[in-house]
Amino acid sequence: MMVGYIKLHRGWRDNDLFAGEFSRADAWVWLIEHAAWKPVKARVKGKSVDLARGELSFAQRFMAEKWGWSKSRVDRFIADLRAEGMIETRSKIGATAGHNAGQGQSIIKLCNYEKYQGCDDDQRGNDDAESGAMSGQQRGKEEELKEGKKEEKGGYAFRGAVIQLNQRDFDRWESSFPNLDLRAMLQTRDDWLAGQDPVARARWFNSTSSWLAKKQQEARAQHPVKIVVGL
Repeated sequence: MMVGYIKLHRGWRDNDLFAGEFSRADAWVWLIEHAAWKPVKARVKGKSVDLARGELSFAQRFMAEKWGWSKSRVDRFIADLRAEGMIETRSKIGATAGHNAGQGQSIIKLCNYEKYQGCDDDQRGNDDAESGAMSGQQRGKEEELKEGKKEEKGGYAFRGAVIQLNQRDFDRWESSFPNLDLRAMLQTRDDWLAGQDPVARARWFNSTSSWLAKKQQEARAQHPVKIVVGL
């Protein structure tokens, strides 16, 4: 049996192949992905609270929507994780023992976060954690990648007012969305994002990936084969 680590991009579920209801394993990976990678401040029920590394805070209804579950199923899953010693839950004032995670929104601590996300020589980071914390949502991301926004050696493949996409992610999207004129779509999306609030602009990578996936579905339904003008 293989042991150790793999690098898993946070956009791995963006592909249509993975659409649909989460499994329990999917939900567990989602919790790891969205835990704060460093201490941050988050908004919980309208109040600012401190989240330590390995903690996250989302309303159960929000997780139910993301996972394709009912709220009661989320409550049971959180309770099972707590019973297995995989997580601890607390309210925003710090109570842990006996706290019912199913009541609205609580703070979830992944007990073995360092086991899953322990730092090595590569400094790990999270470009969205700062802005996501203000809405109670933290996304981890290796700092050297920063959701495709950091310029690589070869420069940006697309650089707009908001969207700054390196060549690797540009190629990945071009392969994932073959029915789209990717550069034209990115320009349209960039123009729209330029008029949005700072939080929306900070989350451009994931929101744009989801938007492109939707446009790809629409284009594929209308034109199964990409039409290239002039050929």
